[in-house]
Amino acid sequence: PRIAKMDTRNIMKAQDDILNDIERGLDNQKQQGLLMGSELERQKDLTDNKLDQNVDKAMAQLTEATKRANQMRKESGFMWMYITNLILFVVFVILLFVGLNQGKC
Repeated sequence: PRIAKMDTRNIMKAQDDILNDIERGLDNQKQQGLLMGSELERQKDLTDNKLDQNVDKAMAQLTEATKRANQMRKESGFMWMYITNLILFVVFVILLFVGLNQGKC
């Protein structure tokens, strides 16, 4: 009976040790998950801000270019306006594409 009690105590201690190891492992995983979540949130904020800045910059450039195009139209006729608008549209699409790709990096 005394040996059985010792074995039972040893088994229970071993089980307790295993459960403690599992608890420590789960705590570590929880901490890593929280850190990864906060890092992802930080990077998302940076990406969103950079994308907003790129879009704002592209819009400002497009507005300025449109003003110049309107001035050119007044000075040189409709043909140049269509050509300029086409070029501005292509530039805007390129800037938007570059801005979106930078946000993914």
